[in-house]
Amino acid sequence: MKIIEQYISGKTASLNNCEDAIFISSDFASVIDGATNLTWKKKKEKPGKLSSKIIMKALSVMPRKIASRKAIDFLTNALNEYYEREGIKERLKNNPERRCASSVIIYSQYRKEIWMVGDCQCLIGRKHYQNKKNIDHLLSELRSFFIMFELNSGANISDIARHDAGREAIELFLKIQSSFQNNKKTTCFSYGAIDGFYVPTKYITELPVSFETDIVLASDGYPKLYSSLKKSEDYLKKLLAIDPLMFKVHPSTKGLVDGDLSYDDRAYIKIHV
Repeated sequence: MKIIEQYISGKTASLNNCEDAIFISSDFASVIDGATNLTWKKKKEKPGKLSSKIIMKALSVMPRKIASRKAIDFLTNALNEYYEREGIKERLKNNPERRCASSVIIYSQYRKEIWMVGDCQCLIGRKHYQNKKNIDHLLSELRSFFIMFELNSGANISDIARHDAGREAIELFLKIQSSFQNNKKTTCFSYGAIDGFYVPTKYITELPVSFETDIVLASDGYPKLYSSLKKSEDYLKKLLAIDPLMFKVHPSTKGLVDGDLSYDDRAYIKIHV
């Protein structure tokens, strides 16, 4: 495989706070999106960033011929072993909101497949694939409702950018949504993530990749994914210019904060297979 383009950017100017990551070897290419943890108290490294680091290290030693099911177990075990070393596995078993978690998308050069867990996205040729979470759609719409209420009550965009009451209104739901994470019971709000505990097979998406084609792997920091980095970046810039709070065109659970570069971290890889 040939890497054509790759890019990573945090929502702030410093990559030190970026929870997205890119991994590339001769066998695998991957984008990892570390999940923001609302219980984090800023004493240690962000759980999402820690999760990305652990998964990257595991990818560097993952067997090249491994199949998707065993690959996801391999990455899960890497996080599980970290919990055991830290003596926190039992505590996290019943507290999923405290776990280190990531969405992951991986291209296997040997298998000629793309594997997805969580809400990363990809292009195979011109066809777009994304695992969207129903809970994200619900909470994005709820946040939009609160923002529209505030605007109707006399607030302006700048006021809300400084104090996003819509985000505050959904924070409780953002915390409790983790009870649906890797849930063995199928509900409309269940979803998968690499979090150190078993990922049911129903949350693993496996996509075949034909020979002689271009693929793009990306995190959900791109509201619209194009086959070129420039087009993806240009669309994001235009969107943030017309809807910085991310509540109209592409409703999101968060918007652009004053002083930040974007509403979310983002990572992008384009590969010719």
